[in-house]
Amino acid sequence: MKSPGDGGLRFSPGISPGLSVLEVLVAVALFAVVVAAVAAVLSLAGTYGALGRRSTDATTVAAAEVERLRDLPYDRIPTGQLEFTVEFGGSTYHVRRVVELDTPEAGMKQVTVEVTYDLMGPRTYRTQVIFTDLMRPAPVPTP
Repeated sequence: MKSPGDGGLRFSPGISPGLSVLEVLVAVALFAVVVAAVAAVLSLAGTYGALGRRSTDATTVAAAEVERLRDLPYDRIPTGQLEFTVEFGGSTYHVRRVVELDTPEAGMKQVTVEVTYDLMGPRTYRTQVIFTDLMRPAPVPTP
C-alpha cells in the first residue's frame, strides 16, 4: 500500500519483502542436485559412446583380417595361430587369428579371429568364417 506523501511502497507487518536465507539455501541445494544428475548422465553417455566406437572399430579390424585372408588362394591361407597388434582409430587392438585345416569337414578351413581391446576392462570381439577349396569363378574379361 502507498502511504500518502512518501511516494514509496509500504509493507504490512509479517510479509517479507525478499527471500530468507533458508529459502536461498534450499534453492541452491536443489540446483546442485539437478546439475550433478545432468553431469552424471553426460559422463555415462560419453562412456557408452566410447564403448560403442571401440566395439565398432574392433569389428572393422576383424573384418579386415578376414578380407585379407579371403583375397588369398585357398592353399595359401596359412594354418595355425598368429597373434599381433593393430593400431586403428587411435587405439590399440590385440588380434588373435586361428586357422584350422579340415574343420568342420575335409577341404575346409575354419578361421577364428578374436580382437581384444581394453575399455572398462578387457573386451573381445570374436568371429568365425569357413573357407572352402571350391574354385573361384574366373573374372569376366572386359572388351
